[in-house]
Amino acid sequence: MDALVVWTVMRSFIKGSYEAVFGLDSTGARRPARAGKSLDQETLMSLGEERLRLLPEQRREAFELCRKCKLEYDSKGLWDTGDLVLAIHSGLGQASEQQRHAFETLCKFDKVYVDEVQDLTSAELALLVKMSSSGILFLAGDPAQSVEEGVDFRFEDVRSVFYELTGTFVLSLLALLVQTYKY
Repeated sequence: MDALVVWTVMRSFIKGSYEAVFGLDSTGARRPARAGKSLDQETLMSLGEERLRLLPEQRREAFELCRKCKLEYDSKGLWDTGDLVLAIHSGLGQASEQQRHAFETLCKFDKVYVDEVQDLTSAELALLVKMSSSGILFLAGDPAQSVEEGVDFRFEDVRSVFYELTGTFVLSLLALLVQTYKY
């Protein structure tokens, strides 16, 4: 299996999906103990075909290679940005009231402007939303200009992140700009 395919599965789905951030299982139910943790194989296998365009046997192989990579990381004390982002989400979920207040005071912004949003995983987007004190975000991007390897971006995932954070599809976005090019 191509290394970039494995990296994309690990970065965008196993560590970077909204399911990983919010602890959603294969049925879509919230499992608080799973929030901020990598996806398990069952949940990875349950992702829709239009979202993760791999055959079941390819998904199993990619999951196994990602598991081996994680073991290698752990044995050498290594981590990647997916691990860091999930650790931040997990830490925020387990924070005391005093720690949450410190986060609210030090790490919240009135407005958040993000360009090249297509180069972010859902987990990174969710962190940006959590950092917005007013709920005002300006997100701009163009999937045709994606340069970040390992990110399988879909604007539908932006809506899913907001839905999981707010419980509604009424987004607290200032704007979401999308350009579609037909060649």
